[in-house]
Amino acid sequence: QFTKTEILDDNNHWYCDQCKAHVNAKKKIKIWTTPDILIFHLKRFTFEESTVVIAIDDIPKIHHVVEYPVDALDMTPFVFGPMDHSALSHYKLFGMCNHEGISANSGHYTATIRNHKDNQWYKCNDSKVHKVIGPSRGNNNGDDGSAYLLFYERKQRKAKWGGMEKFMNNYQGRHCNDYFSDLSITDEDGFTMVVDKKKTKQRKKYI
Repeated sequence: QFTKTEILDDNNHWYCDQCKAHVNAKKKIKIWTTPDILIFHLKRFTFEESTVVIAIDDIPKIHHVVEYPVDALDMTPFVFGPMDHSALSHYKLFGMCNHEGISANSGHYTATIRNHKDNQWYKCNDSKVHKVIGPSRGNNNGDDGSAYLLFYERKQRKAKWGGMEKFMNNYQGRHCNDYFSDLSITDEDGFTMVVDKKKTKQRKKYI
């Protein structure tokens, strides 16, 4: 949903500086690159417009069970920028923050982490640490509706800065639009990105 194309229309028109008018448009968020450590924040609490005038204790929690990859999270379909084969956007889960409770201002936080030495999972509950059955596909990832933060690490880290070092060296001193000019990028809506080189200030436009 994060990278889904959004239609801008009605009261949310986009102003086109070419035709000098507000027009319908499509908006899409794309990820340029991914970090070595990737953190996902699950929206566990329901904030409505009315909640600004009530106590935070009344903000309910969303208890939906979420299935998430444990050893094979592949982010490459969502990465828009250059990728180094020595640092692909392949991840494995190494930790979770869990919230046990019914509202945003109550409950208890624990952590479930993977030990790199023995590859076993441990639950950290205040000063107590004990071995647990880790998340797996066969038991709904071990999630009972309490998973709040998911911590992933890149499987392969042979290149610096998530594989961006090679790109930065290749395009050192050049505008990043030069990267796009070397490619023919067409999205699922049929728009192809080109670089306008006629103007001093380079910008992206669609044809």
